[in-house]
Amino acid sequence: MANLARRKPQTEIVILGVRWLDAAFLPKPEYNPAISFSEVQTMRTILFVAIGAVLLAVVPRISNAQVDPKWKIHDMDRPVPAVVDPGTSSTQDSPGRPPSDAVVLFDGKDLSKWAHKDGSGAKWKVENGYFE
Repeated sequence: MANLARRKPQTEIVILGVRWLDAAFLPKPEYNPAISFSEVQTMRTILFVAIGAVLLAVVPRISNAQVDPKWKIHDMDRPVPAVVDPGTSSTQDSPGRPPSDAVVLFDGKDLSKWAHKDGSGAKWKVENGYFE
C-alpha cells in the first residue's frame, strides 16, 4: 500500500482526439535539442498524410457501395422495381390488408406456411383467428 501512495500521478495525453492516460511503465520522450520544431512539424505532417492515405484506401473497400456495372446511373433501360400496394391499416372492426409483396405466414385460418425443423407441419391448435 505504501508504494501506491508514492506513485506519480497519471497525466492525460490526447492523440487524434482520443484521451490516453500516461502510465508509469511507458517510456517517456526526452527532450532532444537536435530535433527542431520544423522537423517535428514535418514528421507530424507525414504521419497525417500517411493516415489519410490509408483511410482513403480502406474506406471504399469497407463500404462496398459499388453500383451494378451493367447499368448506367440514369439509364432508361434499367429494370424498374415492381409497384407494391401498401395495403390498409387495421381498424377495430376489421383487420388491415398486408402489402402486396408480403409473405403471409398466418392468415388466421391455417398453419400451412409453418413447419418444424424436420419438415413436418406445425402441430399448434388454430381457433378464432389465432394459434396456441
